[in-house]
Amino acid sequence: MEASSPWIDVKRNLPFHFIYEVKCNVTGEFYRGKHSTDDLNDGYLGSGRWIRDGVRKYGKSRFDRTIIQMCTFDCLDVVEKALIELVYDQPRCMNKRRGGEGGRTVPGKVVVKYPGSRKCFAVSVDDPRYV
Repeated sequence: MEASSPWIDVKRNLPFHFIYEVKCNVTGEFYRGKHSTDDLNDGYLGSGRWIRDGVRKYGKSRFDRTIIQMCTFDCLDVVEKALIELVYDQPRCMNKRRGGEGGRTVPGKVVVKYPGSRKCFAVSVDDPRYV
């Protein structure tokens, strides 16, 4: 079991955890990842460079997200890794890693969540506004 952090605690307490696949309808390229949320229709496509560049180039409407598998928070990494492994060597797979390791901590940062909001962001541990 990994050490607890504010980021992990915020994510763990969200009601939905799943593995998704985002596909670009123009190129056929796709990406698999994990996501935790309190809104299954939050429009999240991922945060990597491939997604950002693709949305900028083709528009968000050219990308579709499919939920592959719902999980518990504690099984996200294992399931993500297994589902990426199935497609990792395919030429249109845009995953740069085999999965199961990202999205948990931001070194030197803490997670801040506005009261009454589902929005979270990372700030420096030394930021006096959040100490």
